[in-house]
Amino acid sequence: MTLVGRHFTELGRLVEAADALVDAGTALAERGRTAMANLTFRNALTIYAELGASRDIDLTEQAMLRRGVLAPDDTARQPIVAGWHTLSDIERRITTLVAAGKANPEIAGELALPRRDVQWHISHVMQKLAVRTRSELENRVFRAAVDH
Repeated sequence: MTLVGRHFTELGRLVEAADALVDAGTALAERGRTAMANLTFRNALTIYAELGASRDIDLTEQAMLRRGVLAPDDTARQPIVAGWHTLSDIERRITTLVAAGKANPEIAGELALPRRDVQWHISHVMQKLAVRTRSELENRVFRAAVDH
């Protein structure tokens, strides 16, 4: 399954890559290979953190705790860095399409990405820019365009 995770990563399908790594970490933990399971889970957590997928981080940490791979006081969470300068190229493209009023399925189709990846990128952008709604995101993009 780690090969599957690597394959998805190479394709840019990060959500699927992280999901495959969680599955692999679970299988390793169930076979008593806790060191390798820990490493595999942490690779998934890194991807989820890059995507701003806090719910998936929580679920993965819970899975690690249940399988004895993560100590209760251990923190795998990485802080999300805020600001326009932290947006990746794909996040900027998606943000532009959101500001143009496009829905997630339209954005996914236009960029040839799975809808779920688009959803995670938008969530990550919203965390980075400290906005709570698409409308706030659109306003931030508009204000940024006016300022430049």
